[in-house]
Amino acid sequence: MGEVVRVVLEKLTRARVLFNGKGSDTLFKQDSFPTKYISEILRHGLVIIQLFCKINIESFSDESGSYVHMRDILDELGIDHYSFSDMLLLREVCIVVSRRSANLGAAAIACVLNRVRKPNMVVGIDGSTYKYHPFFDFWVHDKLKELVDPGLNFKLLQTADGSGKGAALITAIISRLKKREQQPQQQPQRQPQPQQPRQHMADGHVKVAMGENVEMKGSRKQPSSMNESQKVDLMINDMPTYDSFNGEVENAMIHLSNP
Repeated sequence: MGEVVRVVLEKLTRARVLFNGKGSDTLFKQDSFPTKYISEILRHGLVIIQLFCKINIESFSDESGSYVHMRDILDELGIDHYSFSDMLLLREVCIVVSRRSANLGAAAIACVLNRVRKPNMVVGIDGSTYKYHPFFDFWVHDKLKELVDPGLNFKLLQTADGSGKGAALITAIISRLKKREQQPQQQPQRQPQPQQPRQHMADGHVKVAMGENVEMKGSRKQPSSMNESQKVDLMINDMPTYDSFNGEVENAMIHLSNP
């Protein structure tokens, strides 16, 4: 997300819209604008006033020091020729890019929630952006209210070490599925059909007795006969939850830490 902001700033600078067209080698260098800069720029009282109270930010002076962090960041980027309007535009770019990122994340979450459609769903979220960005959580929730189907209950839960636990859970799921594949598939037992006399047709062909090729009730449809949508539904239903496989997750984490 920081790199997206940097690219926008570089284009605005080269177009002489920002910093009077005078950038710096650091600003024009790839990955020189980390995402943490965005959180630091937006974590200011005047931004909150503008977003939620709709007050014209330009009516405030900078005497309170609300832009101290932004000035420090501009100094780190090697930019010493900026105006108050440049700082306003920089902050606006951070808001637009951040909200775009939150909307994209919410869209992905909403697709999963609308597909799973189970009661009281919980989405675990981890990462420094979600944790430290002052508005990211609010924007994600706001967009989810718009995208998630009515009647579906969910909540977002910030998790610690979500990446490690997520990798362990995936490992546990894969291990479980492999064990299932290794087990010989049990064919459903067919009920013996009463012998029916074959009826010879006039042309010499044989008429097959009724019920001989009827599929047994309760037999599971094989993946080869499913369409893509049915395969996805089957995979979702077979996926274990964290609570039901907590022991497998812990064992997988131990395995990952001791390869």
